Amino acid sequence: MKNGRVSVKVKNTGNRARSAPEVRRTKPQVPKESKQPLPADDFQAGSGHTRQQSLSLEGAKQQAAESISETLSEAEDWTPPFKNWTTWKQASSCLSETLDRETVQSLKDTYEFAAERHTGQTRPDGEAYSIHLLEVVDILHNGAGVKEKSSLQAALLHDVVEDTPTSLAEVEMRYGPETARKVGWLTKPEVKSGESKEQVRADYLADFKNAPDDVLQVKLADRLSNVQRLNTHPRPAKQRSYFKETVENIVPLAENQPWFKEQFGKWQSAFSYLGA
Repeated sequence: MKNGRVSVKVKNTGNRARSAPEVRRTKPQVPKESKQPLPADDFQAGSGHTRQQSLSLEGAKQQAAESISETLSEAEDWTPPFKNWTTWKQASSCLSETLDRETVQSLKDTYEFAAERHTGQTRPDGEAYSIHLLEVVDILHNGAGVKEKSSLQAALLHDVVEDTPTSLAEVEMRYGPETARKVGWLTKPEVKSGESKEQVRADYLADFKNAPDDVLQVKLADRLSNVQRLNTHPRPAKQRSYFKETVENIVPLAENQPWFKEQFGKWQSAFSYLGA
């Protein structure tokens, strides 16, 4: 999908367009036990891995422990600004203060659908993936001030086509063309025969230079959620590569989004040691 046009074919066909908090001291965490294997590729939801793609939990803990002294000295003045909601009840209580009842109910239905589709998937630190979805909505709504229903729905559904057995056509059928358009932009296409995973990812990120503002806002909220606790990722090498990718490809997208520009500026300063 290019320039905002949404394809509603079966999932993952590759047709897509291409998605001031107080600073307090905190200590990075050593990874917790996870019921699911660590994701193989950056911060996507994951339920499987190969020996080459991920570390064992014990190996991850050892690496995290070895780098903890550096992290403590460099990122100790950073506190993740958005870690408020872990359940829909918490989210609903806050959203009800600024959104009408019909919108909140629609978002509840969207969250329940997305959470069900992501069942069993976890983040690199073992946290349930559904918490990330709530965090993206928290950032988008309470941080950037977005109230548009389709954008908040897209925040909840941003990985549902890419990481679950859900098609873009189903998203459109359930939530309408506007939400599907945004989810289409946010969905990274599958790697086809003759393509490299790295090039597909690079092209996907480059496409956001042409994305409309409502799509950019969701993508920036998603990435801010991913990176605000980057020091808890169990692989130091991934911390550094994800920092580099974010600075080179995502931070420039926030240039015309004042709130996101400020937040990514603070984050980049706090984690600058990863680029040294």
